[in-house]
Amino acid sequence: MSVDLKKVFLGSSLEELQSKWSKEDAALKEWLKETDRENLLTLLEMLFGFFNQDVCTVEFCKQISPRMRGGLDDQEVEVGASLIVHELREFGGVSMVSSRPYEKSIVAVHKRIASARKISIPAAASIRAREDHIATILFAEAWRDLNPSEVGSAIEGAEFKSGETFEKKKEIVAQTIASAGLGGVAKLLGKNHLKKAVLATFEHQTKKKIGEKATQKIVERAGERIAAESMKRAVIFVGWALLAKDIWDLMGEATRVTTPMISAISVMRSLDRQDESGRS
Repeated sequence: MSVDLKKVFLGSSLEELQSKWSKEDAALKEWLKETDRENLLTLLEMLFGFFNQDVCTVEFCKQISPRMRGGLDDQEVEVGASLIVHELREFGGVSMVSSRPYEKSIVAVHKRIASARKISIPAAASIRAREDHIATILFAEAWRDLNPSEVGSAIEGAEFKSGETFEKKKEIVAQTIASAGLGGVAKLLGKNHLKKAVLATFEHQTKKKIGEKATQKIVERAGERIAAESMKRAVIFVGWALLAKDIWDLMGEATRVTTPMISAISVMRSLDRQDESGRS
């Protein structure tokens, strides 16, 4: 089923929109098209929740959400990936007059996350380095608060050989995060286990810090356009720490939109790169 582009993009064509994009905007769109389909679906669900007062997203949601989990065709993937980039540009700049490309928005998000946690970052860093650092910060923060049983389930099945107790294993993983980031954790746990460990860690924290009732509140505030399980999955990807503070104010300032979205993208892209390095 074809998407009505004129309704979604208010009369503009994809070509017209993309003519204003930076190289990094275009690269983000290509990643969105090529990444695991679950990543794209999760980001679209976040989009439908966080951007639900924007006419472009509302129209696309109306057209696509009833059949989204049944599978998207090539045109729907193209439009969905383009819409994510478009909305991040507009909300990253706060207004339609001052849209901001991805390479500038991620700098702002990186600084915001690091500053809130009193972590120093270099003034100049590549987009890849910023995404990897955001992912590392979120994973480290979530990991520190796990209890022994949660540590056990997060690393179950991993090629983890060090440490006799879960507390010792937790300490070793924490030290590895601090010294070598996600790449170091991938080597420690086994190249195929990092994604499972990261998602399991976020899931434990989501249940602990947000919980089922609060997750449902998020869905209600987001306009009841998506299922509770779908939103919970999106929250897990972002990590509890980003949303817990502003949980009742998701419809507020633009930073409450761009920070969760770009953070989720950072985690996904960083994990994708670890997958690629493991296969090479």
